[in-house]
Amino acid sequence: YEGNNSFDLRDNPSRLYRNINLSVRSNVRLQFYLRVTTEGDKNTFLELLVGPEGYPRSVAGKWSYVDEGDYRFVDIDLSPYPMTENFWIEFKCTGCNPYWQGGHRFNVDDVKVWAN
Repeated sequence: YEGNNSFDLRDNPSRLYRNINLSVRSNVRLQFYLRVTTEGDKNTFLELLVGPEGYPRSVAGKWSYVDEGDYRFVDIDLSPYPMTENFWIEFKCTGCNPYWQGGHRFNVDDVKVWAN
């Protein structure tokens, strides 16, 4: 999209994660731009997993072949999840294959966390 803070998830499995201190924050939102290229493969998907360290992460978003196309703006409300000192945000690609008919990939760009 803009080329800022971007990454390309295309191997199987691909993961990118980071913890962030959200313990004193409220009304937290995660915003980014996403482009999906799966060549119509129904077994390839991207999950956004969130949650406090030490607990199973919750699926806050999921994208697949039905979401193919140009970059789109994604806005996820994180306020339903407990805000902790070690809050994890993880992008996980399953079924990605860079060698399949031009490649399966999820491009994520301009990632921002907004909070009060």
